Amino acid sequence: MFILTDSIENIVISISELTSCSLREIETFSREIYDGCEENSIIYMDRIRKKVMNFMEIYAKAKIEMVCMHHLTRRLNGYSDGKTVGNNLHDLLCKESPLTSFLASFMVEFTSDNEVVRMLYRGQEVNVGVGPAASIRLKLRLGQLDKNARDHCINGFAFADRLEKNNYFSYLSYGPEILQDIAEVLHRPEIIEAYKRQSSYYRYTFLLPISLPIMNSTPDATNDEKAINLLAVCFCRMHDLYCEPNRKAWYDHDNILMRLSENDSLSTEFLFRRTLVDD
Repeated sequence: MFILTDSIENIVISISELTSCSLREIETFSREIYDGCEENSIIYMDRIRKKVMNFMEIYAKAKIEMVCMHHLTRRLNGYSDGKTVGNNLHDLLCKESPLTSFLASFMVEFTSDNEVVRMLYRGQEVNVGVGPAASIRLKLRLGQLDKNARDHCINGFAFADRLEKNNYFSYLSYGPEILQDIAEVLHRPEIIEAYKRQSSYYRYTFLLPISLPIMNSTPDATNDEKAINLLAVCFCRMHDLYCEPNRKAWYDHDNILMRLSENDSLSTEFLFRRTLVDD
């Protein structure tokens, strides 16, 4: 069982299939989700999670075994995904890929030394740790600050029903974060300009075992805790559906960030849907 989180309508349908409740009962509970959970305009999510846990103990008729992770990605045109639809950063930069071919046309290459990634420009290693914020981000992501704190993981969001309102949506529409930082560090804005011309913006929805993703940097969360966290946000979003008819007033501030372990990549078996995004 999983909750399809690509639209608020599918969230409602999924919750109805997960529980023995009628749609009216789901609406009533959603409308009352904040009752007793808000003080002085502060919403206490721990109270909401407890309230949802008690509700599910009574009405759940199945367990959440899979979860959706929505990954925003701009992909170069003319290339098929092949067997791997999501690569961790190390493999993306250090193995042959459409991105490495594209960067090679700008004389940018990468090598790996004991999981630390080095960037070469015109055949010379680039000292990426001196300069603006992009330099520090790049050095961290390549593992040059601390190889045990590198950021090579595939990440995404638990919800896509209002993802266009997330701050990352417009930012990632220009291209991968790593590519934007590379272009800034090398003072080559034309890299991003060329990439955007030659690519299309997608939302990849992966369907993953609930044990696989880490949610909101809580690596020790159990599967049951992950399920309650997910359900709590579902009911908060359904509260908006029933109590705030103006969808333009909805926000995406409570979306759950998800990531995989550093060395994980995703094969086609995990791809649930690929959606072309109008950017």
